[in-house]
Amino acid sequence: MTARAKILVAALLAAFTLPTASAGAPMLVGLYDENQSFYTNPARTFPLMRSLRTQVVRVNLYWGGRFGAVPPKVVAPRFDDPAGYGAAKQPSVGLSGLSGEFRVPAQPARYQYALLQASDHDDVAALKATNKGIKVIAYKSAAATFSWATTPEGADKESLPSGVGYARTAEEHPEWFLTDKDEKRIESCVSQGKWLMDVGNPEYQAAWLENVGAELKKNGFDGVLLDDVGVSVGRHLCGRTLPKYPGDDEYAAAMESFLAKVAPALQEKGLLALPNISLPRNAAALATWTKWISYASGAALDSWTKTGSEPSGHLAGDDWAHQQALLKETERAGKIFLGLTYGPATDLRSIRYSRASFLLGWNAGASAVVYTSPTAEAWSPETAVEVGPPIGAAREAGGVWQRDFRDGVVLVNPFTSARTVKLDNSYFTPSGQLITSITLQPASGITLRFPNLVGGTDTGVAKRRPRDATNPADPAYDWTLYDRTVRYAAVNRIKIVFSIFGTPKWANNGLGIRYAPSTPGDLLQFAYAAAKRYSGTFMAEDGRALPAVRHWLAWNEPNNPVFLLPVYKRVAGKWLLQSPRDYAAICNAVTRGIHLTLIRGQKVGCGVTAPRGGSGPLSKRPSVAPLPFLRAAKKAGMRGFDAYAHHPYYDRPSETPEWRPKNKKHVVLGNIDALLGELDRLYGRKTRLWITEYGYQTWKPDKKFGVSWAKQAKYLTEAYARARKTRRIDMMLWFLLRDDRNIKAGWQSGFFTTAGKRKPSAAAFKRLPR
Repeated sequence: MTARAKILVAALLAAFTLPTASAGAPMLVGLYDENQSFYTNPARTFPLMRSLRTQVVRVNLYWGGRFGAVPPKVVAPRFDDPAGYGAAKQPSVGLSGLSGEFRVPAQPARYQYALLQASDHDDVAALKATNKGIKVIAYKSAAATFSWATTPEGADKESLPSGVGYARTAEEHPEWFLTDKDEKRIESCVSQGKWLMDVGNPEYQAAWLENVGAELKKNGFDGVLLDDVGVSVGRHLCGRTLPKYPGDDEYAAAMESFLAKVAPALQEKGLLALPNISLPRNAAALATWTKWISYASGAALDSWTKTGSEPSGHLAGDDWAHQQALLKETERAGKIFLGLTYGPATDLRSIRYSRASFLLGWNAGASAVVYTSPTAEAWSPETAVEVGPPIGAAREAGGVWQRDFRDGVVLVNPFTSARTVKLDNSYFTPSGQLITSITLQPASGITLRFPNLVGGTDTGVAKRRPRDATNPADPAYDWTLYDRTVRYAAVNRIKIVFSIFGTPKWANNGLGIRYAPSTPGDLLQFAYAAAKRYSGTFMAEDGRALPAVRHWLAWNEPNNPVFLLPVYKRVAGKWLLQSPRDYAAICNAVTRGIHLTLIRGQKVGCGVTAPRGGSGPLSKRPSVAPLPFLRAAKKAGMRGFDAYAHHPYYDRPSETPEWRPKNKKHVVLGNIDALLGELDRLYGRKTRLWITEYGYQTWKPDKKFGVSWAKQAKYLTEAYARARKTRRIDMMLWFLLRDDRNIKAGWQSGFFTTAGKRKPSAAAFKRLPR
């Protein structure tokens, strides 16, 4: 044992002085639901708790061992889970029919956008029949018309890829064509049949707007993709010059005048205007992009993360960073960004890089990435990975870019060498591998999701004896589950109260989790290590400081044999109470261990008692009523705590929060004054009280112990008002967030049913004064 540990153990035997208590802050309102905090996705659970204005959440911090026989089962999550969508409530995925013959996909609900040729307008209704939220966007060139979009007779086709028809314009408005120095119309040298138009001509702008607006409305489109929007048409000239726009600055000004005229007018008609903007990577690019998207609904960016349609051409370094800057600027402006990537449907590297790079800058809004394959629908769970809304901004860590999301993490390596990343949690890859580290090749990315944990309670921190129990970083300790929990709570501005519980077998000669440690000093050292780890300044293995925890509990319902044994001990032929004696040592060890850290603001609650008890030593379930238990624990030396904790549950559906039990040793909410009076007598009138479990079950589904949904909400409101009225209760936690699926053994006091249906109590809880 280290010298430091010896000092701490010796401190356990030192005299305790009761801290001076004072009137606390307004009563903390919170929840206790271990299953939801641990075994469902915390990145969904904690935002849900936050939406109910939860201030504090209780979590059991298991010292060691299993409370039960089965470890939690790890289940792979869905990577295209609709519950993972962001604020838009739609998948951030688009479908493109611009590269070939379009076919309506089997499941249009997978997409938020569909980019179609205007001639495919007959498919609009089919897309919207099963996905009312999809936005169907028609393709139109802003800067060209097409001679091939004419009939054999030389007339313009009914649906055009442009805003004006070639044949009619040539006959009626030849001045709308751009011409060279010889006054000849300019046909693109890279795209046969594509003729450049004068985007700065006000009459052309007006005709384009009128034609496109009317066609989109007539055919049910939601907007337009304005192609060929850029600061230059040099690639189409092949050495020719434009007398009207001799330089890129002049052409860019003309293009901006087109956008300023057309895009706002389309939006006034209720249509999306999304220019596909092409800019060179230079110092002016970001400013130009920002100005041009200010006129429109957002913008599309071609060649997102790669050039061409082959499994190559991936962008890295400054080229990748340039695209990220455009994405982030669009998101900052609250506009729509569409990233357009082209590649084979089986090219996982390109799909993953495109998707992960998009999510790195996405802010859970209406933007999307569109991966297009020239031969088949490119949808797969890889193209549609959803990880919920982001938590914080992207950061460069571990040699790659990372961003945390509610349901997982995104990793991108936009550099020219491979990078290996050690992850802060276990994650599933889209291919179903559970990993804790990953190597990313150059110009690659991946999106990982949290595993779902189902059942089991193998959550002990110290399954083997540590060499230095006071050191939070001792290799015997596994804090992974708790680090994850405090981080998600902190992101959602929720405080954690840790309830230290459960003795590892090495600390009580193999008796198991429900028995007190043989040496209280072992528990003291663990409490010290836990408080140091969650001090707010401790750096975890990933180099990030862990959030602070300032509220602690010692054990859970020690007067209940489910949680602390033995209750009685036979001495010289007589049965004597043992659990209060053991608990006094537990309380003192936890309290002293946490207070020895000298961290300001630490508060420890002891007691944590169940509301009833008193069966004798020979009964099937011997227990101790809370008031006799309190008196016996005091006699055994329990002291030093900052608050006493209690669970004043009802016993029958007929009992309201005001009901007082006939048995004077029992303590429910209706006679909480009896407990306060006993605390006054034993510890002084300034002793504070925490209610760390309370709740009413509902008869849908528990018909034996439940009340109606309306009564549950009513009793919740009355109970919190009664607790607040005492001015002695600093914390009150409701049990549970969601009903337990096990009707016989579990509780159904949640704000939500097992299917997720919201009960009136959720709104009542949210309305409670804070």
